Parts: sequence; C-alpha cells; structure tokens
Amino acid sequence: MVGRARELARLKDALGRLPAVVALTGEPGIGKSRLLGALRDEAAGALVLSGRAAEFERELPYGPLVDALDAHLASLDDTKLRGLDTEQLGGIFPALADRAGATPTLAVERYRSHRAVIELLARLAATKPLVLTLDDMHHADPASLELLLALVRRPPAGRVLVAVAMRPPAPDGLRDGDALIRIDLGPLDPDEALELIGTALPAAQRDAVLRESGGNPFYIEQLVRAGATLPGSVAEAIAGELRTLDAVPRRLLEGAAVAGDPFEPELAAAAADLEEPLAPLDALLASGLVRATDVPRQFAFRHPLVHRAVYEGAPGGWRLAAHGRVAQALAGRGAPPPVLAHHVEFSAPPGDAQAIALLRAAGDMIRPRTPASAARWYEAALRLASGAELDPAVGGETRRAILKDLAQAEAAAGRLERSRRALLEALVLVDPASPELVTLVTRCAAVEHWLGRHEDARRRLQAALAQHGESQALRLALAFDALYGLDLATSAERARSALDGPDRGASASAEALLALVLAASGQRAAAEQAVEAATGTLDELDDRTVAAHLEAFWYLAWAESFLDRFDASIEHGRRGLELSRATGQDWLLVPLTLASVFPYEMQGRVDDACEAGAAAVDAARLAGNPHYLAWALWEYGLALWYHGDTSGARAAFEESHARATETGRLLLWESEPGWAFGTVLAEEGDVVASRAIQLRWCGGFELRHVMPAEHSIAWDIFVDNALALDDLEEAEAMAARLDAHAPEIRRPLAQVLGHRSRGAVRLAREDADGAAASARAAIAVAEPAGLVLEALRARMLLAAALADTDRATAVRELRAAEQALDAGGAHLLRDRARRELRRLGHRVDAARRREPAGLEGLSAREHEVVALVAAGHSNPAIAAELFLSVKTVETHLRNVFGKLGVTSRAEVAAAFARAQA
Repeated sequence: MVGRARELARLKDALGRLPAVVALTGEPGIGKSRLLGALRDEAAGALVLSGRAAEFERELPYGPLVDALDAHLASLDDTKLRGLDTEQLGGIFPALADRAGATPTLAVERYRSHRAVIELLARLAATKPLVLTLDDMHHADPASLELLLALVRRPPAGRVLVAVAMRPPAPDGLRDGDALIRIDLGPLDPDEALELIGTALPAAQRDAVLRESGGNPFYIEQLVRAGATLPGSVAEAIAGELRTLDAVPRRLLEGAAVAGDPFEPELAAAAADLEEPLAPLDALLASGLVRATDVPRQFAFRHPLVHRAVYEGAPGGWRLAAHGRVAQALAGRGAPPPVLAHHVEFSAPPGDAQAIALLRAAGDMIRPRTPASAARWYEAALRLASGAELDPAVGGETRRAILKDLAQAEAAAGRLERSRRALLEALVLVDPASPELVTLVTRCAAVEHWLGRHEDARRRLQAALAQHGESQALRLALAFDALYGLDLATSAERARSALDGPDRGASASAEALLALVLAASGQRAAAEQAVEAATGTLDELDDRTVAAHLEAFWYLAWAESFLDRFDASIEHGRRGLELSRATGQDWLLVPLTLASVFPYEMQGRVDDACEAGAAAVDAARLAGNPHYLAWALWEYGLALWYHGDTSGARAAFEESHARATETGRLLLWESEPGWAFGTVLAEEGDVVASRAIQLRWCGGFELRHVMPAEHSIAWDIFVDNALALDDLEEAEAMAARLDAHAPEIRRPLAQVLGHRSRGAVRLAREDADGAAASARAAIAVAEPAGLVLEALRARMLLAAALADTDRATAVRELRAAEQALDAGGAHLLRDRARRELRRLGHRVDAARRREPAGLEGLSAREHEVVALVAAGHSNPAIAAELFLSVKTVETHLRNVFGKLGVTSRAEVAAAFARAQA
C-alpha cells in the first residue's frame, strides 16, 4: 500500500498481542477499507471473518456482526456451540434463530447479548486466532456500536483481534481502553500522493490531481480515472462516469442505490421499475461502478461515495416512488417490519394508518435489542401521524400511544431528556380528567428525578394531586419522592395515606414502601408488620395485577435487606425480575438486581454479589440513568473490594463519586458514593483521607446523611479507621455509639458490629480475654442470623485474641475462616486470614490441600447449580434460570467438581441423587 507503511506496521503489531480492538478512523476515501484488507492478508493461519455496515440498514440490530459471522455460524455443529449462551445469540444471528429464548431480553439487559457475543468470539478463537474486520461502522446500528464499546471495556479472553473502520467522530468509548489501538488516518504526503498518481498523466495534470485531491487516495484514483478531461472535483468526476451510461443501466444503478449497498439485482430492478436486470447489470459491471461480492447474486458499489453520489443524484420524487416499490417487493417476500421500515418511512404519505402500524411494529420488534433504533421508527410513525386530519383512525389517541412507546425507548437508550420531552408532549394530548394523566405524570416525575430535576418532579406530582386528590398512585409517588433527601418521616406519612384505595396493587406497593421506610428508619417491629402485610397482599394478587406494580418487589426486597432477612430479600428481588422480563418492563431492573448484592455479601457469597453488581452496572450504563449508575457502581465496588480487586473497586468508587457529585441527591443512599470511596482509600493505607471523606459524606459522626438502619455500619468503619490511626479515644467513642444504637434498632447486624467493634477496641488495649468474649458474642448473633461474612470476621478477631494464649484454637479458627472465605470469593478477608496464619507459623498451602468436601461443602449458589444440573439443564439454561452469565455457571461447576471430587456432570447428578435418596 502506498504511504501506509506505519499504519500497516501497527496492525501487524496488534496481531502479535491479542486480544485487541483496532479502530481505524478517517475521512471518506482515506484508505480505511484497504487497510482492513491488508490486515486480512497479513492474518495467515487465522480465522478471518469480515462484515460491513450498510447505510440503509443502520436500524437493523447487529447488522455488521450478522454480515460477518452468520454464514460461519451456520456451518458449525452443536459441539462447537456447546456451553455458549445460544438463547441470546439466537436473538441476534439468523443461523441460530431456532435457539432464541422464549422470553425476550429487556432493553436495559442488552449487556447479556454483549457478553454472549464476547464469549462467542473467544470460542471461535479457541483453536486458532480470530480476526474480525468490520467496515463502514459509521453506518452501524446503535446495537452494534454498543457492542463495540463493550468489547473495548471487556475484550474476549482469547486470541481475538477486532478491527473496525469508521469516519470521524468516533464514539467517546473509542478514545480509551487497555485493549484499544486507535489509528487515525490522514492524507498522503505529496511524495506518497505522486507515487499513487503515477506517470501516465502529464505533469500539469498530476499537479492538478495532487491539488484537488488533498492527498485522499480515493479522490486521487477517481480523478486519475477521469483522465485527460480532468474535472474540477471528485463529485464531477463521478457524475461524468454516470453520464456515460445508457438510460437502462443508469436506471438500474439508481434503483440499486435505493435498494441498498450491497444489493440484489431483482430488488434493484423492482426499485427501478424494470422487468429484466441482468443485461443492464453487465453494463454496470463493465463500467466498474459496481462489483461482484463473495455472496452469490449480491453486488456492491465500487465505493460508498459512489453509492451516495448515485442516490443523491436521482430525482427526489422518483426516489420516493422507488422506496415504495422496494417496500412492496420486500413485503411480497415476507420481510419483517424492521426490514421494511426504512423504505416505508421514505415512501408513505402522512396519515397512512397502515404505514404507521408497520413502523410501530418495527419499533416494538427491535426495542429490546436496540431501543435507539426503535425510537427512530416511533418518531417516523409520529411524523406520519401528524396527518391525522386525513384519517381519524390515527388521531390523538394513537399519537399518545406512540409517544409513550417513544419515551420508553428513549429512556432505555439512555436519552432521558428525550424521554422526558416525549412524555411532556403526551401530557399535552391527554384529557386532564383522565386517569391516563396520572400514569404519565408519575412516569415523567420518575425521569425528572433520574435527571436530578427533583423540584420539577415534586411540583408536577403535587399539581396533579391537587387535581386528582384521591389518586393512590400520586400519593405513592410523592411518598417515594420524599426518599430523595432522606425525609423518612414524610415518606412514611404519605405511604400510609396511600394504603387505602380501590387499587389493591397500589395498596401492596404502599405497604411495601412503608416497610422500606420503617426499616430504613430503624423501626424494626413496625417494619416487620408492614413486610408481613405487603407479602400477604402480594401473595393474594394475580400476576397481572402485581405486574402493574413491580415497584412493590424492590421496596420489599430492600426492606427485608435492612431487616437482615436475606433469603426473603433475594427471593422477592428474583420474583420481581422474573415478572419484569415476562411483561417487558425494564425500568426497575437495576434496583431489583441490586437488591441481592448486599444479602449475597452478608451470606458470604461474594462471587454472586460481584455477578449481580456487574449486571446492574452494565444495565444502568446502557440505560444512561445517572442515579442508577452511581448507585450500581458503589454497590459493585464494595463487592469487588470484598473480592480483593482493590483497583477495580477504586475505579468503580471513583466513577460513582463523580456521578453522584454531578447529579446531586441520590435515592436513600446519598452518602454511599463518598463513604464507599473512603473504604478503598483505607485499604490502600491512606486512612487520614479515608476518614475525612467518610465524615464529609456521612454528615459527621452524627451521620446526618445516613439512614438509621446503616448507622452501625458507618460507626464500625469509624472504629476501624480510628484504630488504624492509633486513636483509641475516638475508637472507644464510636464503639460506645454502636453499643447504645444496637439495642434501639434491634438489627442483628448492628448487634454483631457492636460486639466486633468493642472486641477490636479491647484487643487494641491488650485486653485479649475481653476481645475473645466480644468475638464469641458476635459469632453467637451472626451465625443464626445468616450473617456468614460477619461471623467469619468475628472468628478472625477471635483468632487474633487467642493467638498468644491458645495458638491451636487460633489456627483452627483462621483455617475455617480462610476456607469459607475462599469458597465464597471473599478474597480480601481470605488473604488477611492467610497472613495471620503465616504469622502464626502455619503453612497456608497445606491448609488448602484438603479432601473433597462433599455436598455439604457447597455454597448456596453451588447447591442451586447442582440441582439444575441434576434436572438435566444445560449451562445456558442454568444461566438463564439463575440470571448469571454462562461463564459464571462454568466457574461454579469447576468449583463443584473440585469440592465433590468428580470430573463430569453425570457424577454431579449422581451425587445429588444419592443425597436426595
């Protein structure tokens, strides 16, 4: 390649350090496609797959990936796909469509598709490297671009090179990343350009080409092609080529430009209103304007710029009719609405009810995979509906319905301002006396809260309540509104006002919200009564009624978490997620997913906590909800911290801290981003900074910004910080606060932390006997309450207290804690236990070599996996059932094999069967 030696060298270098993502950016004609071709030529011995984005198919989800991978997937047998999430992959690739899951993925769960494709790429690279090239990605659909950014964040675990070419500007996520290689192509320098021009033209014309082309390789070739009659611009050069065509080939070429690039001759002929395409196609091939592709009966323009020039050069009215003819031809083939939508959008007249219905259907079909594309079709339907005076069937009611769909799609795509705008427009169209106004107002207020526009949300709700004073939904929304800023008393009062009303589902939500507020307030007895009332009401209601009030499940799950009822919390979160998926509601997926993170941590299931936290972060990031993302990041960061990934925790905490600072008050947990950030600072040894940031975000030692249910957690951390700073007086003061608080709140966790903190202070004062007694008291409370992690921390304290007087017991306690912490993935605490074991002269490696533990040695999650294996479920089916990734299921199974001392799934099932006998 002329003038691209440096860029080609970087591509060769990327082949030697996989995995990697290469992004080639540059203006049209600058040589991106040729570099991708050169990369493919260099990839000797690799599996090379290539695709490109089509300009007129940019709303079809994952179009470039399908172009690149589908034919290859169709050639694979089942053994090559075993263990992959084929339910997700089947929703993307036609070759695997028969494997698609029955329940569609929610729009904010698009990360599940991303993970499935990333695992697929790693599998394809199992035996030899995979080089995947994707061209013209500036035309790519939003789903493909989201996947590309996911690949940058989490490249496949294998020898995979993904190389993409696009015009600037590149998406923000393509500006950084450990696996990312950016190559920005500029024009050729004069010497390189002259080498490409060659010597066939006279010197004066070579200088003119050099001047006019600006060093752009495609422009150089196009101008040289024009020869002696050098035009004044590239556009004129292409137009000159078109003028040499006869009328029929020219019409077929214009029809091809409407049909798409690449195109089928028959579809191009339909667009051009021609009977026979093959003879004029020969003329086009001879002209060099189009070329054959590797796919039979599929042809492409010489360059995208030629395609655009032909399309824009065709008469406007003719183009509209041509799009209509293509739509008719595709409909005759049975093409689905998303394939028809582009041509219908350009050809349908205003007020066309059939076209509006088709565009809405297209949006509905692709919304779970690519809500941004769905929003485009809803907007197109709205434009057609503006001609409602032509057809009463598409009047205000239809426009409101489209606007509600548009608002949902925009929110799922992370465009909250656009979602709010659609809801406000729908509010203008609704009858003020209609119950529909309440639905729209509450939804709009939720979006405004997510945008940090809390006062706008509050005023909107209060104004609607003044008009609809008896509305349970509005009273409930205002009760929730009070949680921003921790006005728990007002929230409880408003929740009680929403208990009575005609909608039993709303009553259940009010009971659940009241339970949450009371539990957060530390009013345990009243909270438990509210939990029982909400649970009883929900159990009596049918799924259809409950599905209209999914918020009840996340209120209830979090209330139970504050009451340390972890199994119930996890179960209610799981049921809420199941109903969300079954009914296509994605707006509560993040809080429902996060509901399990803290319970898993307290149960010692840190691996599961990390899995849930990562899923919530991915969903919140895709939803573009800054409040949810700040929340998910600190929850995930704490799970990573327990897991021992301090750098990952720091990154999550820093981003959460930044997001929270930008968006203002968060729901309930406004202190957590800074508080959590202080945790990792302490772990890194900067205890002074940790103490300062935690005091600032918590509102001083009085914890003005922390809900009462979590005061004990904050004071426990302040005890640890004070001890690290050798400030025994402050540690005593914080422990005293914990001692006084625990009986008031009657939360087992508060009692455990009180005992443990008091024990830590006693140990610091060299009162080993007192410390041991406190540790045993903590264990006695923690174990019956299911506070596994805190019980293990207390055992480590007990070991420290006994180290000088009863070394054998200290070692035994540390070994038991080390093994349990390792099994659950709590590597931070496990490593502390190992350090203490080494300090006592005990060989940790010997402690790790143990006999198979049997079924009783499995974690709770491993028990669930074993039961599903015994029931005959595949790994993808288990992943779907437990809301895990397939990779996580495989990790659990490897652990199960080791603990059971087996080597196959059949042996796992047999062990389970024996235990059940």
